[in-house]
Amino acid sequence: MDYEEQPLETLIVCDWYKLELSNPENLDGIDMNHDIYTDAEASVYVGCAHNWCHVKKLSLELISPSTYQISGELLVEFENEGVGENEPFNFTTVATYAKA
Repeated sequence: MDYEEQPLETLIVCDWYKLELSNPENLDGIDMNHDIYTDAEASVYVGCAHNWCHVKKLSLELISPSTYQISGELLVEFENEGVGENEPFNFTTVATYAKA
């Protein structure tokens, strides 16, 4: 992406998940993959390029009060925006749940 100033910001955005949880603070054990949540959408933004992706796995595991380990497996469709070839992206991170 030579036309954009480097380094580029990269964002993973997941939308339209209807989780139907009785307690939204209890996310332990949830897997937000697109085979289960068929109306959900996900995208990876690389700079201004909007790349759709298929969520094969997006699981949350409670590791301490309000803190989750998140493991993801995405298939990112880079070809639609001419960024590169479609490819898998796997990641693990830690996030803290906080009420707004």
